[in-house]
Amino acid sequence: MATRKKTVKVKDTQPMRVVRVPIPMKDALNLLLEGRTVATWFGGFRANIDPRVGGKYEIFWNPKGNANSTKGCVIRELRDNYLAVEWVGSKDHASFKGMESPGSTMVKFQLVSDGDTTAIFIDHKGLDSIQDAKTAQKYYSERWSIWAHNLELL
Repeated sequence: MATRKKTVKVKDTQPMRVVRVPIPMKDALNLLLEGRTVATWFGGFRANIDPRVGGKYEIFWNPKGNANSTKGCVIRELRDNYLAVEWVGSKDHASFKGMESPGSTMVKFQLVSDGDTTAIFIDHKGLDSIQDAKTAQKYYSERWSIWAHNLELL
């Protein structure tokens, strides 16, 4: 079954991505929680994922060290069909004033399944309330478009 991605606007003007994957929900959730897989669809070298509330959700784009990473991202909610990550952007290429505050932005993944296929709704909330919101929204809209496309290809 072919997968499609579409963008819809939600109330606070954040882009929402919808990714459809031809697998059951449990397997789709694993795409969001297994370190090697997360690193792959984010285009990173590695990911440090501790799949529990309060656990790390860090992606590293450089093979060594913590530079160019989301070091500090934390899982805030985790259920069978939902994952919420307190997002910290990479200080090396996506440092927007206000995002350094814990909880300033949140990435939410909602999974909806019809059995064999799962839709993953990806919503990055809070970008509209930080300084230079338009630039941050544009940057993350482009990034989530790429990352969602990569997720579809798995």
